[in-house]
Amino acid sequence: MKRVDQVKNGIRLIKEKGFFHIIISSSLVKVISFISAMFLPRVLSKTDYGVLVYVDNIRNYFLMFNALGITNATLRYCVQEESEEEKRGVFLYSLRKGLIIDLILFIGSLIFFLCADFQFQSSRLYLVLMSALPILVFIYEDLQLYLRALFANREYSILSFSYSALMVIAQIVLAITSGILGIIGGRYIAVIISIVVAIVLLKAVEGKNKKFIYPSKDKQKQIFKFGVVMMLTNMSSYVMQLNETFILSWVLNDEEDLAVYKVAAYILTISLFVMQAIITFIFPYFIKHIDDKKWIWKNFKKLSAINFGGMLIIHIILIWCTPFIIWLLYGEKYYDAIPIMRILLVASFGQAVFRMLPGNILAGIGEEKFNLRVNIISMIVHFIIDYVCVSNYGLLGSAVALIIVYYFSGIIMILHLRNVCKKSQI
Repeated sequence: MKRVDQVKNGIRLIKEKGFFHIIISSSLVKVISFISAMFLPRVLSKTDYGVLVYVDNIRNYFLMFNALGITNATLRYCVQEESEEEKRGVFLYSLRKGLIIDLILFIGSLIFFLCADFQFQSSRLYLVLMSALPILVFIYEDLQLYLRALFANREYSILSFSYSALMVIAQIVLAITSGILGIIGGRYIAVIISIVVAIVLLKAVEGKNKKFIYPSKDKQKQIFKFGVVMMLTNMSSYVMQLNETFILSWVLNDEEDLAVYKVAAYILTISLFVMQAIITFIFPYFIKHIDDKKWIWKNFKKLSAINFGGMLIIHIILIWCTPFIIWLLYGEKYYDAIPIMRILLVASFGQAVFRMLPGNILAGIGEEKFNLRVNIISMIVHFIIDYVCVSNYGLLGSAVALIIVYYFSGIIMILHLRNVCKKSQI
């Protein structure tokens, strides 16, 4: 009975802290994303969908520099501040600094889109039309992470769900009538409405208190430096996926191949949604225990064991159901994506079990520079392996390259986390 009571108390505790709000909203977000993944490839021709993948891939290279990563600092430093005024001051600083940076990036990207040569001719127009989108995305993300830093989990969940629902509905409705141009317009509409929703929710959380204490010059430098380091860390990790699309378009030079790979690769985001929700919930608590490495290692091991078991079950089911998933979401014309999706699920398991949890915890306890070094090396190694594999084995080779890099880099992160925690106890 004692153990049963402990379980009940544990469930009640995480419920009070908003864990189930995050899990439920994350699940609903992924259900909605499923709808988007099902409709866009069906609404657009295979060629148009390949062009959209190409355009989004180029845009995502620029999006990695969005506000130079200062949104990451919003979460980290707002959590650490004690008073509401100091938290608000950090948020206002990150918002102002990020907007200045993004205006410069907007001008630079616009010039590049107007002057550069692209593989597919229609890409230039679409890229120019989407060039202002990163500014709006930054405002939304900064508001979203500020709500999370305030531990307003209910409001954070409402905002996340609203954004995803609006994005999917707007894109699908306008894609039916206007194709890729409609998708671009839908994205602007969804982000703008979500910003308005975020402001309303934030006012409800903060109340009438509008006072703030702006961070000192030294703290501003810390915030900015942390944001840049985290941007480079996330960039070097995310760029591996972008490089895959770049290498595929470069080596294979086929819009339909890009469409097939995008369909198969979408499973990576679906299979990781539980892990992403858990990280969103636990990250602030690991920051709170930044000086208690014994607590960090103990709880990391517990989470890792649960994560391994859960992810193993999820990925086995997804691998078995791959033909049905392809048929249900995309139709028979994408059956050639089945073997690629299965190999990518093996990569997804390595990402979820070995990389995501230790990588985020290392960043939270001040080891973001180590993450940066590992990810830069991984990015370089991945580019070489990916080029060789794609040149020899086509689309399947790209999936194999991810497996190699995800597993090895993840194990290195786990070993480093163990060493950091053990040394602090000596």
